[in-house]
Amino acid sequence: EDGKSICAYVGPFHAKPYGGKEGVNKLVDMGKNPAIGAHDRALVLATLARLQLNVGQLKEARDNANAAVELMPFDGTAWFGLGEVAKRQKDDARALEAYEKAALYEPSWGAVRLALADSLAKTGDANLPRAIQEYENFLVVSQAEQDVSRVKKLLPNLKKKLQK
Repeated sequence: EDGKSICAYVGPFHAKPYGGKEGVNKLVDMGKNPAIGAHDRALVLATLARLQLNVGQLKEARDNANAAVELMPFDGTAWFGLGEVAKRQKDDARALEAYEKAALYEPSWGAVRLALADSLAKTGDANLPRAIQEYENFLVVSQAEQDVSRVKKLLPNLKKKLQK
């Protein structure tokens, strides 16, 4: 990939949202660039939303996550950003819906699978079989050691709970 591409520039922020207000400002400026296409703009907006969550800009994060989904409704990155915003705003139903769509469009993204599994587990016993399946899906695709360790400890308890 071209080191000057939008994806190359946004990628580090996307992989791990960091940078504080300076990072937010960089992505805001990038999002204003009229030369970028819809897909790249959606990536910028979804990533910007996640950074804005980290600096407490919840309203702006929601606006940018919604804009990303409007631009690219079949993009998992956009839906994941919206899910993260909804989760932070304690809108569990919207977060679950967004994570489900993110997993549909990005089935091999570990963070999406984990977020979906956690969201399903939170909804109660009715969704426990689906939560277990998503945790197992996460284990197949993820290499995030801390999260993998947590899920490996959690799964036996959930399976026991399901058998009761």
